[in-house]
Amino acid sequence: RGLVSGSEIRGGLISGSSIQGGSLSGGTVTGAVINGGTINVPNADTPLFQVDSEGILSATDANITGDVTATGGKIGSWIIDPITTGGSLKDSDARIILNPTDKHISLFNGSGELKARIKSDDTLSTIGSGNINIASYANNEPGTTIGAPAGTGSNPNSSASTYGAYTQGSSDGTFSITTAGDYQLTDLFTSTDAPVVNLSNKTGSLGTVSVSTGNPGGSITPFYSGQSYTSYAYGRKISQYVYLCIERESDGLEVAKIQITYGYARGAYSTSNYYTSTGTGIYDWQYASGYSTSAYVYKPTYNNITAVVNFPTATAYRARYKTQVVTNSGYKQQLNGNDNSGTTSYFTVSSTVGGNSVSGLDNSFTLQMPSNFIEMSGGGFQAVTNSDQYVKIQRFNAGSSSNILVRTEGGRVQFTQPTKTNQVFTAQGITSLQGKTNVGSTWNGSSAFYGLATPRILSAPVFVQDYVTSGGGTSSSPRFLNCMGGATFF
Repeated sequence: RGLVSGSEIRGGLISGSSIQGGSLSGGTVTGAVINGGTINVPNADTPLFQVDSEGILSATDANITGDVTATGGKIGSWIIDPITTGGSLKDSDARIILNPTDKHISLFNGSGELKARIKSDDTLSTIGSGNINIASYANNEPGTTIGAPAGTGSNPNSSASTYGAYTQGSSDGTFSITTAGDYQLTDLFTSTDAPVVNLSNKTGSLGTVSVSTGNPGGSITPFYSGQSYTSYAYGRKISQYVYLCIERESDGLEVAKIQITYGYARGAYSTSNYYTSTGTGIYDWQYASGYSTSAYVYKPTYNNITAVVNFPTATAYRARYKTQVVTNSGYKQQLNGNDNSGTTSYFTVSSTVGGNSVSGLDNSFTLQMPSNFIEMSGGGFQAVTNSDQYVKIQRFNAGSSSNILVRTEGGRVQFTQPTKTNQVFTAQGITSLQGKTNVGSTWNGSSAFYGLATPRILSAPVFVQDYVTSGGGTSSSPRFLNCMGGATFF
């Protein structure tokens, strides 16, 4: 409708992909509404500007002025999280995150563990706040007793280990991991020893493996005088292991199996006789009485058990104790006097020989949340390994009642000077030295004496001996030692 003349459309309507109520003159569209279709400039094959039928606009070298609002997508290589999940800006691996809600910049390693954080507020993260306590008050302890594990028959063709089925205790509850990663397990059997696995009651079931040696005289030529020709044997063995296992509750995936204790019993074995050579002749063999080894029980003691537990996902887990029997066949290698190769025979452990119940298991421990990060904020700085090892430098507002500005935990502070006579530390005010304090160090033999002779006391303090030894006075009246008076004491 209207007039089409040259490159001009005036006052008309083009239906379909239409231009309504405007004019197209010399390549310019004015006062128009464009409905439907797509726009490709300069062409559909290599467009520099494009709007598709869904309204998605793409432009190369666009200059945009005014407000721009983006609630998702990407800016360069940075990903914009949806507003509903925080609206953070992060790299493609989520290792650098700019959080506008909490006002944090966080850096993570390839395993997703926090390594550094910069905060805009005046606080530092509470160290250990994410630790998991396994205890009765949390109702998530693994129990203190597990029943006796069933036995398992040993391999009749080898002395290799045969593993029986687990007997496990019931878990009283679960605990939740909110941050995946490597947790340090501590405080397990620190106040008491792990229970001893004593299998001395099993030795009677293991019997004795015995072997004899055939006479090699007339059949075997010795290589040298004093050479031995002997059969040998080894007794049957049963072992019992106790583990603390941590499992993912949803599917039972075992993420940790930490050995707590174990013990074993080995049966007796003997060699009734053997021969030694008195020369290098074929008949130069002399009979010797054999030897025997009594049954043996090994029952070590363990305590202060630590481990690293990797939690692959943030979800619910449970801890439980498990125990298991392992058996090994006894064997003998018998020499019949005709050759040096001998014949090997195996003596099995019966599957009826099981283990013992175990009690007295520690029902509480700690899983230290993975920290191992540095943090800076208006509240100061901290370098954290975990809740047992960190350095913290704090900043307080004027008038604050807190006055501990520097704190170290689980380590030491070392001050050094390249020249030993230069001052390295100054303290004005009361210095509280709790624990052993070494004044100077042992002389190491060098010509420069910077050992016990170096420390100088510039005032005249009085040392009070609060632990009284022989000649030190009494507990109510200890001797006062004036160091300016030339006294010596221990």
